[in-house]
Amino acid sequence: MLTFQILSFTMDFGHHSMPEMVEFSLPNWNEEDLQSLRMGQEKTQIFIGSTTWNQAAWVGNTYPMETPKTKFLSAYGESFDTLELNSTHYNIPAETVIHNWCEKVPQSFKFCPKAPQFISHRKDLGAQSGYLDLYLEMLTKFEDKLGCPFIQFPPYFKSERMESLKKWVEYVHKKQAHAIEFRHESWFEAQGNQLIFLLKKLNWPLVITDTSGRRDLIHMRLTSNNFIIRFVACGIVSLDHQRLDEWVERLYPLIISQQLSNIYFFMHDPDHYTLPDMAFYLKSAFQKRQIEVRKVLKNLHDSDSQHQLKLF
Repeated sequence: MLTFQILSFTMDFGHHSMPEMVEFSLPNWNEEDLQSLRMGQEKTQIFIGSTTWNQAAWVGNTYPMETPKTKFLSAYGESFDTLELNSTHYNIPAETVIHNWCEKVPQSFKFCPKAPQFISHRKDLGAQSGYLDLYLEMLTKFEDKLGCPFIQFPPYFKSERMESLKKWVEYVHKKQAHAIEFRHESWFEAQGNQLIFLLKKLNWPLVITDTSGRRDLIHMRLTSNNFIIRFVACGIVSLDHQRLDEWVERLYPLIISQQLSNIYFFMHDPDHYTLPDMAFYLKSAFQKRQIEVRKVLKNLHDSDSQHQLKLF
């Protein structure tokens, strides 16, 4: 049984001025990763969505008519089940602020905080300044509403920082698992394999960024039973729908074979007004694929009750 949740977000990184000229086809998964994925997950939860709730343009569409700004987060929580929380990238909110956020959303809602830039963009990764421990303490304030936090390293953060990053990961893992997003190409080359081995051991995901101007960021490495993608719409609706359909086809065998626990799909569109529509299109595509698979299973069962279908 699949459960669906919706989220959303904002990103200008990796834009291509002529997306119709881009080859968007997805590379193959890494075969070694597929073999090493932990099997037997009880169910897959699919989170689809955003980085913002303060969108007046959503009133009357995603939000009910005449929703005041003070009620936006509550309205967001009625339509979506999770949020990529980018505000934590710039400061650590007070405990009272976090408590207020959590009070405004349903019990099942999940926040996915982004690590502060004074950790991800500092040479010491926040350790010597004390910011790292403050940040990790902040995460505990979300309690059961904490989803999957992640850290996004800047484009100049190269794989020559491997040893310091490995120490950082091992320290942080004792407190809270994270997803990691790289933007420098060196991490997707052979020298990045040391870190990939560690992430597999700890079950930490590598974020995949599907954006028109940086196709190298679609590394297709699976280091965890949690899968995280940041999908950047190119602005051509039909093309973006095709891209989303391909992701559904690529991920569904992993769902059927119970190799994924959570799929986080962070949708981005420069025009926030269209963001919910893209998110709901993806949700519908997953649901349609599920119905198709159920029909296949039923037909196989009707024709041969002894037949067992095994995908992937």
